[in-house]
Amino acid sequence: MKISAVIASLGKEHLFRTIDSLNKGSIVPNEIICVIPSQTKLIKKINKKKIKILFSKKKNQIIQRNIGLMKAKYKYVLQVDDDILLSKNCLKNMLTELKKIKNKKAAVGPIFFDDKKKLHYNYKNENFLSSFIKYIFCDAPLFSAKAGKITSIGVAYLADFHSKKNLISTEWLPGGCVLYLRKNILKMIPIYLNGKSYCEDVFYSLARRKNNINHYVVKNAHIIVDKVQYEKFDMREFFKEIFIRKKLLKSLKGSQTKFYIWCYFEFLNRFLKSFWKGLKT
Repeated sequence: MKISAVIASLGKEHLFRTIDSLNKGSIVPNEIICVIPSQTKLIKKINKKKIKILFSKKKNQIIQRNIGLMKAKYKYVLQVDDDILLSKNCLKNMLTELKKIKNKKAAVGPIFFDDKKKLHYNYKNENFLSSFIKYIFCDAPLFSAKAGKITSIGVAYLADFHSKKNLISTEWLPGGCVLYLRKNILKMIPIYLNGKSYCEDVFYSLARRKNNINHYVVKNAHIIVDKVQYEKFDMREFFKEIFIRKKLLKSLKGSQTKFYIWCYFEFLNRFLKSFWKGLKT
């Protein structure tokens, strides 16, 4: 089966590592479409016979992805971020499981690992206090029961790697690596036309569910999120994210009180982490 891979990118170095990982897989996409903002200067030359370069007037992940998805021509579409490294059999295993799903009215994604090959979130390491705080303030079920869920205030939790099933049903998929049929492409409209698209994966997932497209994580499909350069905490960006999350909260009809408590602790967490990393660099 032929596959189109669509990458929304800023054209930085880790884009080329993502492309390499796609080309080294046991199944290689039949076309790779990279969409970058206009006037972007790539740090390396790209073989344009194998990779299509498209340009976007706006620097926005959703807009860039829309451009690429509309140009994809093959039956299956893989949307992938430019900081994702796919394991050799990742795409093959996702495609195998997607084909098994009745009517293929579904989107599938992989298990996420960090650059040190550790799970992004390991529910076995979560203590009772952490789980209870998330239960009280985020409306999250206790321990691994929250895996794959979107809470009423818009906090989304990754699938549990320790599930016995290889095909794990979830409420959402992280936007960094998703495979689906071309006929199930959804075109999204971003809240902001420029800049980072916060919560885009949750908005996409909610839209898919409205269109009766189910979500699954394939346990034996693995990716690594490439190590990205440290970013300093930005107050303006944080409040921009909160504004977008308020739109999400409204659609989910969650508690504003719990939402703002979550915002307060999230602010402290990110600020202190940024401050600590700043001291180390």
